[in-house]
Amino acid sequence: MKLCRFELLQSPGQARSGIFHDNRLYETDGTQAIGLHELSKVRLLAPTGQPPSIREFENIAGKLRYTFANPSRTLGPLGEFDVPPGWNQTDVEIRIVITAKDSGQQIDSAEASDFILGCSVYLRFFDVALLQEETALGVGAGISKDAPAAMGPFITTPEELEAMASNKEKLEYQLPTTVSINGIEIVKSHYSIAPGLSNMLVDTSRSATLNAGDLLAYPPFQKPLLRDTALGRQMQPGDSIQALIEPLGALVIKIV
Repeated sequence: MKLCRFELLQSPGQARSGIFHDNRLYETDGTQAIGLHELSKVRLLAPTGQPPSIREFENIAGKLRYTFANPSRTLGPLGEFDVPPGWNQTDVEIRIVITAKDSGQQIDSAEASDFILGCSVYLRFFDVALLQEETALGVGAGISKDAPAAMGPFITTPEELEAMASNKEKLEYQLPTTVSINGIEIVKSHYSIAPGLSNMLVDTSRSATLNAGDLLAYPPFQKPLLRDTALGRQMQPGDSIQALIEPLGALVIKIV
């Protein structure tokens, strides 16, 4: 099942919730369908509102470690990323992000999957030169990543994702992933998810409370810097990036 948030083109500013099925949106009130809308009549929003927190994980020496990201603004499908002043080498991380369904603390690995509402495509933009400077100083990413992330187009619930697990017991995946810039395919490979997504919930809740609505971003899809692909450069205003992760869908963002 694919959950979404959207607004009607004729009623902008009013966020609605629904389920995407068979290329149509079924608006819901949380318990039942209350409307049916064609895609041409809606604008998809980021599938969550403002999250309580965003944790971005890295795989360091075989262990998951995370830092916090700014949750103040998240772009939705077909959103526009406004390059911050001082950024001259814009690149992007492609990730899968979990939305937590419930709150919990010291979550056991056996129950962790029950805390997953679903997964989405997640894009974290960064400036290559600034990130290299910060890394050299040993302070970690700061201004080099302090900009809106993007998320969408839907929240795909676990049962749909689990059907593609390469390891059913550990819920590990090899998900087909394609990155395109301006309609030109530049990277096509598989996003390896191992250890499984539920490990992030266990690690997060070990010393702090996991809150419903928290976002937990898995370590990024392995790709070269954009300048080392067929694009031959970093992103610039006017570019449009599409990240497709099956079966989560395609997220398209324009650089302005």
